[in-house]
Amino acid sequence: PNALDFSPDNQMINPEQKYYKQLALKTVLGMGGIMVFIYLLLFGLNLILSRQQTKQLEDFARVKPFLLKKTALQQEQQQLENIWQQYQFLHRQKSYFSYYVYRISGCLPDNAWLFECEISKENDQEHLIHLSGLALSEADLSSLLSNLENLPFPCEVQLEEMLVYDRSEVYKKWKLRYNNLVEFKVRVYV
Repeated sequence: PNALDFSPDNQMINPEQKYYKQLALKTVLGMGGIMVFIYLLLFGLNLILSRQQTKQLEDFARVKPFLLKKTALQQEQQQLENIWQQYQFLHRQKSYFSYYVYRISGCLPDNAWLFECEISKENDQEHLIHLSGLALSEADLSSLLSNLENLPFPCEVQLEEMLVYDRSEVYKKWKLRYNNLVEFKVRVYV
């Protein structure tokens, strides 16, 4: 035998020691194999998870502009809903004053004009339109009153005041050169 071989001879090891030595060797090899298997399993799982994470990051990068667009659209939708609510509020609060004044202005004969039109609310259902103006004659004022009574909406017309001025009074009060003028005040309840 070799001079440097310090291992005991197989003849000197009893069978029980040989069995335990083989068992220890098999156990060490089995544990090593299990550890290599666990390492390979963990490495594979890490590889799979990193690929999934990369895929999810790519998917998020693709979806991110759409998410930003969705957020912007939701904000715009909220603004439009606010505008719609304001419109509905104003629509519920609307009145027909402009329509009334437009129709009343169409009732004026050529020789009559208004210098004041005041609108107020009498109660929940009724509004008062107070008209003040001038007409060249009583016939023109009569024509105005007749036209007001024939308006296409229900109304009550009342002549509140009528003053007739001759030529000197017209010139003194308004500096106009008419022979006479009729100043009137009319109430229209709508």
